[in-house]
Amino acid sequence: MRQSELIYAITVRENGQPRYCLKCNVPKPDRSHHCSICGVCVLKMDHHCPWLNNCVGFHTQKAFMLFLLYTMLYCLATFISTLVYFLRLFSGPLGTDVALEVVILCILSGPFTLCLMGFGGYHIYLMLVNLTTIESYERNTFRLANEQNSTSRSKKVNLFDVGMKKNFVQLFGTHWTQWLVPTASTVGDGVRFPISFEAYNELCQS
Repeated sequence: MRQSELIYAITVRENGQPRYCLKCNVPKPDRSHHCSICGVCVLKMDHHCPWLNNCVGFHTQKAFMLFLLYTMLYCLATFISTLVYFLRLFSGPLGTDVALEVVILCILSGPFTLCLMGFGGYHIYLMLVNLTTIESYERNTFRLANEQNSTSRSKKVNLFDVGMKKNFVQLFGTHWTQWLVPTASTVGDGVRFPISFEAYNELCQS
């Protein structure tokens, strides 16, 4: 079983120094990044979403995931209902008028559903392994215990993955009644995160 512990500022710069934002003039907690579009540092930044004109991070990731889920379900329901309409239309008598708005809905909802399923599936995967989009392609540098300047880097070790269930609870909260409601139920403060001792030991041995 994986164990976890709250550790403050375990990620450091490549030279081993603490992470610091020169634009905001503040220390950067673990998993935080400066958004050049918003002009601020965002806790547990995932990405800047142009469609929402806002950053997806610690305080907004749950709402973003629910937005993807409900939008995908809406597009899927629209596609199925319009597809059923066409099937009934083709099986009916010839010469039946076709509603143009139904044709447009069917053409648009199908590709939108596929795109949202792929995009949403990727973010579900990131949630279950406790990674942000930035972390999925960026290599983090970690300070090891009892070492002031020495650091170790690894693309394979994810210190913040404490198991799928705990990763899910971190984002959606401990009570199931809040999981599907866009309320603030994310666990933690966005500054300190539980880490996996297994992954940490693997990093120390690398």
